[in-house]
Amino acid sequence: MNSSRFVAAGMALVLIIMTGWPAYALFEDVSQSPYQEAIEEVASLGILKGYGDGSFGPSDSLNRAQAAKVAGYLMGFTDADAQSASGWEPLFPDVHQGMGANEWAVGWINLVAQEDVIRGYAEDGGYHPERTLEMVQWGAILMRILGHESEGMAWPADYDRRFQELGLDDGIPYRGPSQVTREQMAQTACTAIYRVADAGGQFLTDRIEFPGPVQGVEEDPAPESEGLTLSIQGSPGLLPTGGGEEAVITAWVKKDGEPVAGAEVYFMAEAEGQLRIDQLSVAQARTDDSGRASTTYTTLPGDDGKRVEIGCTAFVAGDEISDATALFVSDNAAEVTGLVKNPFSGAPVAGAEVNLFDPVTHKSNVFMTNEGGEYTAYVPAGAYTIFYRFSMGETPGYDHRDYGGSNYGIEEGQFRLQHPLDLAEGQRVRSDCNPGMLKGTLARAEEGMKMALVRIGDNETVLADLNADGTFAAPLLGGEYDVFIMGESTPLTRVSITPGSVADLGDLD
Repeated sequence: MNSSRFVAAGMALVLIIMTGWPAYALFEDVSQSPYQEAIEEVASLGILKGYGDGSFGPSDSLNRAQAAKVAGYLMGFTDADAQSASGWEPLFPDVHQGMGANEWAVGWINLVAQEDVIRGYAEDGGYHPERTLEMVQWGAILMRILGHESEGMAWPADYDRRFQELGLDDGIPYRGPSQVTREQMAQTACTAIYRVADAGGQFLTDRIEFPGPVQGVEEDPAPESEGLTLSIQGSPGLLPTGGGEEAVITAWVKKDGEPVAGAEVYFMAEAEGQLRIDQLSVAQARTDDSGRASTTYTTLPGDDGKRVEIGCTAFVAGDEISDATALFVSDNAAEVTGLVKNPFSGAPVAGAEVNLFDPVTHKSNVFMTNEGGEYTAYVPAGAYTIFYRFSMGETPGYDHRDYGGSNYGIEEGQFRLQHPLDLAEGQRVRSDCNPGMLKGTLARAEEGMKMALVRIGDNETVLADLNADGTFAAPLLGGEYDVFIMGESTPLTRVSITPGSVADLGDLD
């Protein structure tokens, strides 16, 4: 392992704060990615290259072969180390010379497995380099590299919490069971390199010399198939306590919008770190002509008061895709339903993250919206902060700038809105994320100034930060608002906000 000093951590942090990740233009398909700078930085360090067609595949899922190479570089191993390790006696029955697909990764897999950073599957002792990783699995790998994994950590709850406590989720919408993409890998790898010290207080740049940019292509071929989708749902989502209760888990597999018949589908179940695969009526199935496969989960008494995660992976013609849902076992849980819409366009947001965060226990209860932007969440009674997070992408009217305020933020293309939510036992509450947007520019902006946006009728107030050029933007619920400079008593103007549309005030004096 190469332990040479590369660059002082303090200087690295100063450079990142001043300029972001250093630019390294290489790929033709990353200009619209919110993680473009991180992708190009990963490339500039020589950690991961692109596909043979000049693309990076930012939204492609990260597989275990690719993860081994990235982890190897973050540990300080070199290409020469990997070449040497490729000749070792096989550590896994499915990783060896002559294995075919992903053979290029044999040495990297051996290196990281020898260091116990990436482990095999207990089910068959294999490594399964073709499988994708959940975000919590990738987070565990980064924590092991940085020395932040502790004995006795419960899977996955403690890993979810530690990942976020360390700040490794900086800039990404974190949900443990979701698949990690190559662009999210790049973002989290850069965060691990430059912003998170290891257990000894050093940054990776203190002790590792990265290889630098290397011309060429990634050994892993570009995916040949696109448009594969998977959705999963459990019904009912809330089950009584006592054990013996059943929920039907249904998965739908589509390719380019059409149902896929005969797809292999694998289910798993876990209740707050405890495997529950035996509680599934079947763990493996094939989709029918409608692209559907199903299994039944039967609760145990030990599930009482717990959230049961149901994961699903589908395989179609060499491609795979994963998704997850959750059941809640309780007699007095609160139910929260809602719809998440883009504040600029009013379009429903599929795959938005809805997190009911408990500020006392620091526990996140994360749910995802379906294709129609809807979600249903079951949680114990309590006082929560509900967070809505999603990627803005190429939303019309969004200028790709950062904005922030008292209860929201738009940073690197990621939208966040939050508000408190108190829930009583058995209560059913609807909580939509359906604001409109207010934009404007204050000509006489000074450092530290904020705008106060006060709704007529209930005086609900949102504070909006001013950028250096005086611009601001804020998501607001529908209604009439007076627009103040914070601390002043006379409003500059009054404006009407309509959900899903933009009200642009232009220049304000």
